[in-house]
Amino acid sequence: MKPVLFVTGHAPPERVGAFAALHERETIEVALYGGRSLHGPSVLDARGESDESLNTTPPAELPFPHRYVRQRETARLAASGAYRAVVCSTGGRVALPATWAGARRGSVPLILWASLWAHPRSAPHMLSYPALRRLYSSADAIVTYGPHVSAYVRARGARNVHVAPQAVDNAFWSAPVTARPTDPAWPGEAKLKFVFAGRPDREKGVGALIRAWQRSDLHASSAALVLVGVGSSPPWIPPGGAVDSSWEVTTRQRVDVPSRAGRAGTAGRAKTPDQAKTPDQAKTPGQAKTPDQAKTPDQAKTPDQAKTPDQAKTPDQAKTAGRARMGMPAGVSCIAPVSAEHLREMYADAEVLVVPSLWTRTFREPWGLVVNEAMNRGLAIIASDAVGAVAGGLVRDGHNGLVVPADEVDALAEAMVRLARDAELRARLGAAGARDVGAYTHEAWARGFSAALATVGLSRTHC
Repeated sequence: MKPVLFVTGHAPPERVGAFAALHERETIEVALYGGRSLHGPSVLDARGESDESLNTTPPAELPFPHRYVRQRETARLAASGAYRAVVCSTGGRVALPATWAGARRGSVPLILWASLWAHPRSAPHMLSYPALRRLYSSADAIVTYGPHVSAYVRARGARNVHVAPQAVDNAFWSAPVTARPTDPAWPGEAKLKFVFAGRPDREKGVGALIRAWQRSDLHASSAALVLVGVGSSPPWIPPGGAVDSSWEVTTRQRVDVPSRAGRAGTAGRAKTPDQAKTPDQAKTPGQAKTPDQAKTPDQAKTPDQAKTPDQAKTPDQAKTAGRARMGMPAGVSCIAPVSAEHLREMYADAEVLVVPSLWTRTFREPWGLVVNEAMNRGLAIIASDAVGAVAGGLVRDGHNGLVVPADEVDALAEAMVRLARDAELRARLGAAGARDVGAYTHEAWARGFSAALATVGLSRTHC
């Protein structure tokens, strides 16, 4: 039996096991056309890279047939007659229509892998909406990320719809952990740790999370908030970044850091002659310093006295000072992307995962695989209703997590305080999540595609 052609942009580490499971069931060949990846980068890829353009497992480590192609090449592949069916993701502005045209030209069934549960509202996306809607109704079958996506595509004409539940390597993420996090920014001394893992993009809701943290005042009770994947020097200030201007101003006032406007406002002003002089030059001749007096403060000090302020502090005091210089609220630590093994250690040493994603014009969180990862470690979950894992049914409010309205800072702060004060609730939610995520496996994901192939008479496993 001919293989199935699977056209998608990337094979990120968290998808490799799913593709391998599908290959074992159905025999596939994956055509990877690249482009921007929205996976990570809270976790480094197999080469230790976090750059989105490199977020693909090296070819030697992919346990299934694959090839790297240009987006236009997918039309030729789909029409080649070498495949019994074609699966295509909704990504790729050129790859999607090209694959559809090739499959129709070659009279091969086309199965669409759909992730959207709201269409982006940018100008290019709005132009593509009519074509994508026609594809929903004309595809031979559609496989979705979850029930939330299934409902969305059915409302737009899809008929033959199946679910491939989003999954991670449960065995890896639930494996025993003996080592504790070694990252210098990890707040090992904190009694309770809330973790965010993801990109510092606006839609990930980091700004709302930090404001909620400030309102919760949890740092006063020896709790900590750890932002994994945002970088040790996160891009808070650029427009469209993770933290909005209101948080930025509040923080700058708190740590007495001059604003950009203040710096820019003084930069172009002409200085008076005295202002242009150094402090010593501005003195009258009679006030001139002796050679010893002319030394800088550090030159005049003994070696021990010449230490920088952070060198003179304890490690914990130095962390706090470093956060202040960055404009970070008390109790917040920022960590660069880490390996999957190190992220697993961080989950094991934490109590709560927070996924505060927002609705934006161009993005709605399709799922959020960090939820699956953290549930495997028994963490309680706080997630917004803009997260696909909530809309798709994995995270259920009061059962295995707490669900809050997206961008509702007070509600998010209240949820954090509630879990901080109730260890029994944290344990109950975490235990329920660990049980529930067991059904979300790579094998279950592969069965979703087998079910779709069976409806067109092309499944090897006859589901």
